Amino acid sequence: MPLFTLTGADTLIINNRVIRNMANNDISVLTYSANIADKSTGRSGNTIISKNESGNNGDLTLRLMRGSGDDIFLQSLLTQQNDVNFSTFVLLTGQLVKNLGDGLGNSLQDVYALTGGFFSKQVDVTTNVQGSTEQGVAVYHIGWSRVARTQQ
Repeated sequence: MPLFTLTGADTLIINNRVIRNMANNDISVLTYSANIADKSTGRSGNTIISKNESGNNGDLTLRLMRGSGDDIFLQSLLTQQNDVNFSTFVLLTGQLVKNLGDGLGNSLQDVYALTGGFFSKQVDVTTNVQGSTEQGVAVYHIGWSRVARTQQ
């Protein structure tokens, strides 16, 4: 019997705010920055395998409608990070919830807990006179110290 996975109505929360003003295409992409374990093989095939804590780091790329309430909210946090003594910046928290269905009425939530967040890049801008819709998108890059996946 075939399996089905239905997706939709995902939720992203940053600092207790539900982010709703998403743009187009891949509106949010969360990736892990490194391997969770590494290895080194030496003479006679002896191998050392070690846990890599950096494998819990994540990077979030977020595409928002430029000038929207969520863009203004995140830009204010980015401005705080840039304007205060960096060591006193309050790191971001968040949660990404991917809602899944099986086609039989059952649902599951794929939850990513996000902690220790910070802005890793500024927001770029494009001016275009030939109709590019990208000029209406604000792209945020947020690094996370820890991303933990659970299913509920």
